[in-house]
Amino acid sequence: MNDRSTRAKKRAELLRQMIRIRRFDERLLELGGTVRPGEEALATGVLQSVGADDPVVSLSLEPAHALVRGVAMDELLGGGRIVDAGLRFYGGRTAPGTGLTFASGLALSIALQRRPLVTVCLFSDGGVRDAELHETLSLASQWRLPMLFCCENDLSAPEASRSDTELAMHAASYGIPAWAVDGMDVLAVVDAAERAVEAIRAGEGPHFLELYTYRFRGMAEVARWREFDPIPLLVSMMCASDEIGLEEAVTLESEVDSEVGALARG
Repeated sequence: MNDRSTRAKKRAELLRQMIRIRRFDERLLELGGTVRPGEEALATGVLQSVGADDPVVSLSLEPAHALVRGVAMDELLGGGRIVDAGLRFYGGRTAPGTGLTFASGLALSIALQRRPLVTVCLFSDGGVRDAELHETLSLASQWRLPMLFCCENDLSAPEASRSDTELAMHAASYGIPAWAVDGMDVLAVVDAAERAVEAIRAGEGPHFLELYTYRFRGMAEVARWREFDPIPLLVSMMCASDEIGLEEAVTLESEVDSEVGALARG
């Protein structure tokens, strides 16, 4: 398989995962659940950039993260705390900023065992003012823990000011390499996550990604942000580079619809 076909296959999988998240969210919404459509690129891009043995701690978009990690849809539909040690997935800590010390413990264990793994911790911007985040950043920096901090900034934290939204600056102040990424562009997320993971595996210590994104429901200016919907954005990119045709995209979407439809009937 040449580089072009490999790239097309990888992007098709990114597209499939994003559509799965969107359709599952829509099903949850029908059942009265809380969803965050529009943030699929963030979950997919980060988690498709790490290995199966890399532990993942999810503190925010838990169902989306779990889906990409491999947790079955029917398990997620049942609700409750999502933990699958076999998949190295640890969720269920929903309060902003909680669970970061747990993630640092996993990273410390990896470091002590000298294993080439990365602990991924995904959390929301709502925890930026919490002491736990700053304590964990300080500890990770001093001990050069193999951690990838992924902050999902949907610009909705209460009383957020512009300075509060520049969250990468907090990590940089602890000497941690940090940069902001367009969380609506799955390819940009993959590029940033892969570079960070490579550096961490090389022993360069923790890295921090601030991923700008946006929820489509229950917020103002929805119409403007819809223009940046990550799913049609990726389809357009793939069509432009002849990596997928519209018929193939429709077929892929139909396959996901069948998967979710079977779940609904079950």
